[in-house]
Amino acid sequence: MNARYKSIAITVSILALVTSAVSCNAANWFPFYAVGGMVKTEMLPISFVGSSPGDGPTVVASKDTDTTFHLGGGYSFNETWSVEASYVVGPTQERTLRSEFEIPGGVFTSTADIAVEVTIYRACAVYELPFRDPISFIGKVGIAHVKAESKFSTRGGAGLPGFSFSDSEDETKAFAATGVRVSFMEKRAAASLTFVSYQDLPQLESALEVDFMWRF
Repeated sequence: MNARYKSIAITVSILALVTSAVSCNAANWFPFYAVGGMVKTEMLPISFVGSSPGDGPTVVASKDTDTTFHLGGGYSFNETWSVEASYVVGPTQERTLRSEFEIPGGVFTSTADIAVEVTIYRACAVYELPFRDPISFIGKVGIAHVKAESKFSTRGGAGLPGFSFSDSEDETKAFAATGVRVSFMEKRAAASLTFVSYQDLPQLESALEVDFMWRF
């Protein structure tokens, strides 16, 4: 009976030690991580060519959704290098434009609605440089696949019918990011503030991201 109790006590002790080790070395024991947070995007303005050179439409209404979110995951090879993939939702731009054309007998007014929605898929390498515990600097370099879906519709005047059409455009470009990361819970969790710059994209210029990372 005493031997049985001793075996149980040893087993419990081993489990306690393993649990303690995992808790204290989460970054080493759990290289996979999930990441997500808010994105503040700087979109390039919608361009629209008027009826004649130098004659552009008047913007009568606008609505932008430039604060969205992103989700992703990654794998850490060590405390310095990781690979990461993420999905960025949005942003969107909406404009209502009014154009006036001179026609025999008066002025013809046309109203157009333009909407652009952007979705981003990213893959990158992540480098983390410790600064002062628990603060570190991070850098990211990778590629971004940007899909822009646009819708255009008009409401004609003078009894003329309107029309509408939609289009999509795909671009794959390089991007880079730099920021600061603060780790806690023995580096199992972290919060980051990152500035992202996209290379020569017709829809996006830059973004500011605030995210939370959890290792598992």
